[in-house]
Amino acid sequence: EIILDEWYRPVTKAWRAAQIFPEFSAGNTTLSNPGGPGSVANPANLPEAYATGATDVNNKLASFSLRGPSPYGEVKPEISAPGVNIRSSVPGGVYEGGWNGTSMAGPHTAGLAALLLQAKPSLTVDQLEDVISKTATPLTDSQYRTSPNNGYGYGLIDALAAVNSVLN
Repeated sequence: EIILDEWYRPVTKAWRAAQIFPEFSAGNTTLSNPGGPGSVANPANLPEAYATGATDVNNKLASFSLRGPSPYGEVKPEISAPGVNIRSSVPGGVYEGGWNGTSMAGPHTAGLAALLLQAKPSLTVDQLEDVISKTATPLTDSQYRTSPNNGYGYGLIDALAAVNSVLN
């Protein structure tokens, strides 16, 4: 029996109503969540959330990236982005490489949403999600043979294709 945890759902609904893009990292494997089908973390698993999974340099799903479907029966994550061996800012005003996690992938998606809004400020949250999903490079592997799927979602974000699609 799946128990729905909706503690954050009113917030994601309010964000959408206010046209705030609700990107959430899909989550990483832990001792209490070893991953696999249906493991995508809350609040990324909410219907109102747009979840990002993590890929490596070869565009393969990171072993730690949590997977769908959501408890609502939806494909999760919706999208994937680089999340292995990422250079990131760290405390002290410096940068360092070697960071892993869906929290390294999520900023790629949020940043693409910002680029899209700069290119076309009238885009709604629904339109942002649609553009990011439809312009992604589909990703599959031996476990996920068709796209979209519960590992990669619609695939790897493609910022150039996404921005070009709203400018043309």
